[in-house]
Order: sequence, then structure tokens, then C-alpha cells
Amino acid sequence: MVLLGAGKVEEAYAPLRKAYDAKPDERLALTELFWCAISLCDFPLADRLQGELVAAYERDGERLDIRENVFRSLQWCSDEAYHVLSALNTAANLNVPVKPRPSYRRDVSRRLRIGYVSSDYCEHATLALMAGVFEHHDRSRFEVFGICHTRAKDRGGRLRQRFLNAVEHFVDIVDLDDDQAAAAIRALDLDILIDLKGFTFDNRLGIFCRRPAPIQVSYLGFPGSVAGVGIDYAITDAIVTPPSSEPFYAEKLIRLPGSYQCNDGTREAVMRQGLRATHGLPEKGMVFAAFNQAVKIRSAVFAAWMDILTAVEGSVLWLIEMNETTRSNLRAAASRAGVDPGRLIFARKTSIPEHLHRLTHADIALDTSPYNGHTTTADALWAGVPVITFKGESFAARVAESLLNAVGLPELVADTLDQYRLMAVALAQDGVRQSRLRQHLLDARKTAPLFDTARFTRDFESALETIAADAAARG
Repeated sequence: MVLLGAGKVEEAYAPLRKAYDAKPDERLALTELFWCAISLCDFPLADRLQGELVAAYERDGERLDIRENVFRSLQWCSDEAYHVLSALNTAANLNVPVKPRPSYRRDVSRRLRIGYVSSDYCEHATLALMAGVFEHHDRSRFEVFGICHTRAKDRGGRLRQRFLNAVEHFVDIVDLDDDQAAAAIRALDLDILIDLKGFTFDNRLGIFCRRPAPIQVSYLGFPGSVAGVGIDYAITDAIVTPPSSEPFYAEKLIRLPGSYQCNDGTREAVMRQGLRATHGLPEKGMVFAAFNQAVKIRSAVFAAWMDILTAVEGSVLWLIEMNETTRSNLRAAASRAGVDPGRLIFARKTSIPEHLHRLTHADIALDTSPYNGHTTTADALWAGVPVITFKGESFAARVAESLLNAVGLPELVADTLDQYRLMAVALAQDGVRQSRLRQHLLDARKTAPLFDTARFTRDFESALETIAADAAARG
């Protein structure tokens, strides 16, 4: 489990398999091996273990023996009822009682004081999205505090410098424990404290349990309810959290008028240049891209990808770099599906700007589910690459639909996985439509709400003012 938590998935497999084989009914062994199998794209094992896990939960009845962090559950399950149970279980493991919500009265004589808490103030996807919002905040109405627990080894890079330049107050809590950090934040006398992490790696939700601010908000980092830690509101949109989702959120949902996801409209307007061969791609034939992490690739979606490759002669599937075991498992799965494993091409890791440049060589991006591409999808759309997705049943599974609506391409959202497969094949065979969609996306950089950072920031600020007014009305 320590190896798995440290990202050493290949090394973790053997001892986890041994533990499971010794006690297959032990829920922790089942859960941990299941996560390992998902991370390695070992589809036969992952599918079998998922079936065992679901059956075990059915036997549990009303009280589930949940042993996984809720962030893991989003990767394989689209049941929002399970997500919130898993969230509450994850929060309970913090072993910190949540303090009662204090009363709130807004001081109208001053600007609204907003604190953003994160460990991702570095070359990270979260800051790639948020940098423009920090820069566009209306300083006449908002006083912005960047509360940082980024690890020392990650403190560097262009994005971090933009963050430091944009926030009025930099507050470093990395060396403070949760009690000390909460005290330091309480001394700032904030109106609203925003968590950008949720139940993801390196979060500091224990601080929020201590309620250092009268209003606490979840945004961006976690696609679901951050239940059980004292979060009062979540900023979302009408697609990722429709009315049917409300029973599964501890937070009051504040929906933005467009997509919930912010983006940086100042990024370089990359264009397709140079040879595909530079990136290990064939010069001819369709390039389908799927740059999501391995853990998001579920067997049913991968099977659909193989059907697409089979139907589109000469096409390839472009994936991000993965460890050797995962690459071998994916190639084996392709072979079982009757697809030449050589048609899977793995891109090396690189910087965000370089990745955007190479991404322009893709023709069509294929989304994952039940955990969609988030930043991955936004990157593809910015690079002029149409993304095909299908409707989901949870926040994480609806993100791509939200982003596609925000660039004016709702027609790329299929109703089902089967329709998704057919849509991808049809688009691959229609060069005229591909060109039209690419031009639409290139134009969207200047016209679409998804990439209008100033407009998004005004909407986001309106949401913050709505939250402050609502909290004041509650007293």
C-alpha cells in the first residue's frame, strides 16, 4: 500500500496480489489490488475485481465497508450515492471533528477577502487553469490571498511566478501543521476560504475542518462533493451538477452561467507545424489522441477505441507515456481485440507548452469515462482538436460535455458509448467536417466563453458575491 501510494504501481503489484490471494474476502486487499490493476490497465483482472467489489457492497446492505479514498472511486464508478458515502468515509479518516459554522456578517466597508488554498502553485494543471483568474480578479472589489502548501521541490517555473505576481498576499503554510495553519489563516480575517484540492493527493482538508474562515468553498480540484470537512458551498455549473445531483452534495451548489472550468486565454495560439514523424506518428492516416492518465482508461472505453481503429484503416491511437507494465497490458489488450499493438503510440512526457504544440498533430481526441478528461480536454480544444465524449452520470463524467458546450460543440457529445464509437468513425471518414471543426476551435480561442478568462472571472466573482450574500442572510 505504501508503494501504491507513492506511485510505484509496478512494485506494488506482487505483494498486493499475494495479500489478495491469501485472503480474497479481505476488503482492503481487494480494494488495493483493484486500484493497482486499474492503474496498470490490467483489464481482465480489474474487471473481475470490480465485479467482486460491487457484489461485496451489495452484501453489505446499508452499511458499506468502504476502504478506498473517494478520489479513487471516481475513476471506476459513476454512482453519485456511492461517491458521497465514500467521501464521508474518507473525511472520517481525517480523525478531526468539524467545528460548527460561525455566524457571518459582511463588512461592506472593505473589499471581499478571498483566500485560495492549494499545493498546486507550480507547473501543475490546476494552476495552468487558474493563473488567468488570479490575474483578472477585480482588485477594487476583491482582496486575494494565495495560501500555499506547495512542496519545496516543486516551487519554481513560469506558472508559479505568474501566481506570485498576481496575488496580493502570499501566505506560506507548508511548514505549519493543520492547527498552526488554521490559526494563521484565521488571523487573515477572510470572508471566503476556497479549497482547490478536495480529496486529491496532498490536500489540507484538515484545515477546513477547523473552520478558519466563516465561509468555506470547494472549487476546481475535485469533481464531486467534498463532504464531511466543513465545506459550505461548491462552485459548479448546470451540466456537471444538474438538479438530480443535489441530494448527493453536502455543499450548496452555486452554478456558473457557462462551464465551471476556468481557462487561460493568454496561452500561445499554437498551430500545426512540422512533421508528425518528429513525434513518432505516421505522416498519413488518422491520429486519435487519448492523453488521459492510465487510471482513467476503463476496459469498455478501450474496447470502443479498438473498434474505432479497426473501422478506420491506417489510424493510430496516441497515448501519454506510461510505465512498461501498463504499456504491455494495453498492447496485449489491443492484440486480443485484433488490432496491431504497433498502432498504439506513446508520447514522452514534456512541458505544458511543448505538449500543446505537439497536440495540434492529432486529428480527433477520444475522451474517457466515468472520469473524463478535464485539463486534457481543454488542452485539446485549445489546440484545435475536436473531442468526442458521451454523456455521464456524475460530475467527473460530465466535464467534457460542459467544456464542449462552452465552445459551441454540443453535437460532439454522444448519448451512449455505442453512439460515441459510431460518431468517431463517421468523423474520421469526413475530412471536410474535420476541417470545419478545427477552424471552429481555432476561432473559439477568441470568441468562446470557455477561453474568455476575463468574462469567466466576472462570473466567478458574481458567484463569490452570491455566496457571501447567502451566508450573511443565514447569519
